[in-house]
Parts: sequence; C-alpha cells; structure tokens
Amino acid sequence: NVMRWYSKSNRTLISPDVVFFRDESGSSRIPLFVQKNNDEGIEFYYISDVTVNGSTVTQKSMSDGKPVVQIDLDLIYPVDDAIFRYIVD
Repeated sequence: NVMRWYSKSNRTLISPDVVFFRDESGSSRIPLFVQKNNDEGIEFYYISDVTVNGSTVTQKSMSDGKPVVQIDLDLIYPVDDAIFRYIVD
C-alpha cells in the first residue's frame, strides 16, 4: 500500500525535512502516525512503519504558488480496518 505525503507549504527539495525523508529512503524505521482532526483533540494513531520511495520525491506548487514537496510512502503493514474507518469517517 502507498500513502502520498505532502510537506508543509514553502518546502523545496533542499528543505531539511524533505532532505531527511529523501536521504532516509529505505534505511531507517519511520513510524507513521495520523491525527483524525484537530477539533477532536491531540490524539495520534499509529498507522504503519513506512519506507520512502525516493524516486517519487517531486516539488509541486500550491494554488497560491508556494512550493510543496510530494513523496510516496510505502506502508510496511496493512492499515487496521477499524482505525481506517474511524479516521476517514
């Protein structure tokens, strides 16, 4: 399974957080946590460990013209159905 990740706005291919993800491609354990909604509190839910698909790191532009970076993350473990339904509902 693949999850598409977008950086914060004003990030480029040379931004430190983007460089970290690109350089760690396949070499480190990266746990993925998500938050359902800021309105529901501060809880985060573990989804899976991921690896970075380094060939998918691309810089895009947001509608306001600011740069943003897109990276595809490969999920190592399948997402639990109950957590998935809770997050997307």
